[in-house]
Amino acid sequence: MMKGQQHHGAQVLKCPTYTFFMGAFNILNVEKNCPNCGKNTTTRIQFKFGETWQLEYKIGDKIIWGLNNKVEQGLDKVYVYGVLENAKCAYCEVSIAKTTYDILIMKGVIIGVRPMQDVTIL
Repeated sequence: MMKGQQHHGAQVLKCPTYTFFMGAFNILNVEKNCPNCGKNTTTRIQFKFGETWQLEYKIGDKIIWGLNNKVEQGLDKVYVYGVLENAKCAYCEVSIAKTTYDILIMKGVIIGVRPMQDVTIL
């Protein structure tokens, strides 16, 4: 194995022309009421924007930028593709949500989330 630098405690492999990072993502935690049992549960939406290093966010949080950035910094308005980790309610196990989402980020702040409107644009 090739030796390289440390990045947030993980080894970064280096070769003469490339730097390799393992696939990483962030999490947006969103509260949702289950339509079946009525209990409030946290849904976790994976996305890749800003520094991707399993950072956890909620609506209203500012995106963190660092070494492992996905997309460029400074965009005014962007919809980021998000995938739900588990679509089932933690209490009754009934499917409570769609699996793909648009995460709205304006000037580096997470503004909102909605079920994906059009997957053909990806």
